[in-house]
Parts: sequence; C-alpha cells; structure tokens
Amino acid sequence: MSEKVLRSQLEVFPGEVTAISFNRDYSAISQLSARRERLARALEVAEISNLRKACRAGVQKRAKGSSFLKERRRSSFRSRNLLNIFAWLRPEKVDTDLFYQEELHNVGENMEFYRRTREDFPLLRSAFITFANPLAAHIACQTVIHTSSGYMTPRTMPLSVDDVVWSNVSITSRVRMIRAVLSNVLVVATATACVVPVALAGLLSQIIYITQAIPWLSWINELPVSFLGLLQGVVPPVLVTVLVKGFILILDYLVRKQGISSRSQIDVKIQDYYFYFLFVQVTLVVSLSAGLTAIANEMASGASLAATLAKNLPKASNYFISYILLQALSVSAGSLLRMDRLFGKLLLGPIFDKSVTQMMTRRKGQDIQWGTFVPVFTNLSCIGRF
Repeated sequence: MSEKVLRSQLEVFPGEVTAISFNRDYSAISQLSARRERLARALEVAEISNLRKACRAGVQKRAKGSSFLKERRRSSFRSRNLLNIFAWLRPEKVDTDLFYQEELHNVGENMEFYRRTREDFPLLRSAFITFANPLAAHIACQTVIHTSSGYMTPRTMPLSVDDVVWSNVSITSRVRMIRAVLSNVLVVATATACVVPVALAGLLSQIIYITQAIPWLSWINELPVSFLGLLQGVVPPVLVTVLVKGFILILDYLVRKQGISSRSQIDVKIQDYYFYFLFVQVTLVVSLSAGLTAIANEMASGASLAATLAKNLPKASNYFISYILLQALSVSAGSLLRMDRLFGKLLLGPIFDKSVTQMMTRRKGQDIQWGTFVPVFTNLSCIGRF
C-alpha cells in the first residue's frame, strides 16, 4: 500500500486528503526513551540523596574534587560486569551521579542518531490520514473500503494524541482477532469462576433460612442478634465488593491486551463487559442463591413451585438494600475523602517518594476510570427497576 494508492481510494469523500503519514516501527527508539526516563528519575533520586547528606553533615562549601560531599560520603554502588566473571565477583565501586550522567549522555546520542535516520525504520500496515473536511473523516471510518474481510480495518478517530495506544497501532488484523478471542474466553472463564463465591455470599445473606434447612447448623441461632445482623447484612455485600474489585483488575488487563488502539474505545469495551458481569453476578445469581434455601424447604413440604418462587425470591431484597447502601455511601465518601490520595500522601509518600517528581506524580493521583464507574450506577438502576 502506497500513499498514491491510498489517496486514490479516499479522494471520493468530500473535500480532500491533506496529509497521509504511514506509521513506522519505532520500538527501538521507544525503548531508549523509556530507558532515558528511568535514568533521569534515578539521577534525580541520587542527586537529592547527596543534597540531603550534605545538609545533614553541615557542609556549606564545595570541597576540591567533590561536589557538596566528600567522595566517601557520596552515593555510590558496585557495578557488576556480567561478561567478566572476575569483575562480577569483585565489582568496581562507581559514583552514582557520574554513572547515570554518562548513561544519559549515551542514550541521548543514540536517540539523536535514530532521529536523523528515522526514514530507515520499517513501515507498518497503518497510517494517519488528515482530511480537509471533518465530515469526510467520519464517512471514511464508517465505509467499507476494501472487498476482503479484515483489510483496511479497524478505522478509528482518536480524540487526541494521548488517546492513541501506540503499542497497539502496529498490530495486524489477524493478531488483533486472535487476541480478542483469547481475551473474551478468559473474561468468560473468570466471570464463571466468580459464580460460586457470589452464590455463597447470597446464601450467607439468608443464613436464618439455611439453619432451618440444615439442622446441624441450628447453633447459629444462638448467636447474638447484632452479630447475626452483621453477618447477614454487612458481610455479604463487602465480600462481593472485594470480589468485584479483583475482577476489575483482571478485566482491565485483558481488554487492554486485545489490541484496541484508542483508550476511549477501551473504556467503552470495559464498560460493556463490567455491566454484564454486575447484572449477572450481583443481580441474578444473588437473587437465585438467596432464595434457594427457603425454596428447598417449602418444596420439600409439597408446596407448588410457582407460589414458592413468588414468595421467596423477593427475600433477596435484604441483600440488595445493604448493597445499595454500601455502594451509595462508599462512592460518595470515597469521592469526598479520596482515600487513595490520603493513604498515599500520609503513608506511602514518606516511605517511597525520594524525589520531587515522585511526589508530584503521587499528588496528581488517578483520573476517574469511566469504564468501571458508570456500570455500577447502571446496575443499581436495574436493581431498583426490578
């Protein structure tokens, strides 16, 4: 595919194509950029460490042959050469600042060389196309351009440069399809594995009826009323919430590995999966499991199935009331308190943050994850409707 052929296929849309830029495999320079960032962070930490040592030592003037500190007091580490066994056994002690400065200089020279020879990087099977008329871009994204399945797809319109997942741009349609299939299989398997613990949480919310069905559990009725209320009303929603948090982490990782090149589309995909999971697990599974014990008792006594279901399935409302209260209070309290920032600032920051960059990164915090934020309230509205 050349620029001439691609332009001829797209000139049928209103306006004109102003620019076509083919993507290239810049993985080598991307790795260098990431290494440069790590070296810069490490150099900042080392220099701040030396400044702190100088302040503690009360050094005011710069001694000859050292900066701020004597050589024996400056930050250093032992460099091990893996290619030489004798040098690895007896590593050389090097100055931390000088080592990182030299490494940064070498990485910068390599990146400058790659910038001068960027045309030598291999071309990828994707391109950025700019239209003079914004309407043409929307039409091109919704038009079947190639006759063969999988070609000239997918087509996306990123909201901004930050919305592009650059590591997924170079993925071919076949690899993207394989990743999507494997990801969907793993998501379904993970959701299926969550059925048992969610059902157990639903049974726990009806512990009184379980003691009536299983005689040897009658000792539970002798427990204090306050403890039984806590066991039935608070523990099940908390267990389900913890389980859902774990599922969110797995779901986020699997969806991002599907090869989607837009972060906004990744959030939409996570939102769809997460809502289906919440509706099936938190609503349907809990409703059925919470009424199973009472249904089994009455069915054993000869009651009709329809009347038994109509009478006992609404008993799951106790669980849902606790769940709705827990979600409403936890979300509102979390939005006001921002527990993650508070915990990071008071506990994690003083322990792990050794530089200004690390402090500013932790202070910035995380943005709202819309893919997992909206489905919670959508599921609550479904519970209220039913």
